[in-house]
Amino acid sequence: VCPALSVKAHSTVGAGDAMVAALAYAWDQKLGDEETVRLCMAASAGAVTTVGTKPPAKELVEELKTQVKIESKFVLMRGKDSVRMAARERQLRITLV
Repeated sequence: VCPALSVKAHSTVGAGDAMVAALAYAWDQKLGDEETVRLCMAASAGAVTTVGTKPPAKELVEELKTQVKIESKFVLMRGKDSVRMAARERQLRITLV
């Protein structure tokens, strides 16, 4: 579980796309679970700080990654069509379409 990052939002357009792109990159680079979550959160938070669909600067994403606070442990299980995240007693399934 991670609280939202506090950023000044200009547009939410592309935030989800940025998160999915970060997830694909993390899987391709074989990043660990915590680094994957940090990158996904930072990329999507950075995306909302820009106007329209402009991607965030790499430096901004790197700075935002340092602000991600992971409050409980989780496990990312990579599957063909879905990602399963287990956080203590609860289980959340995110299906990629």
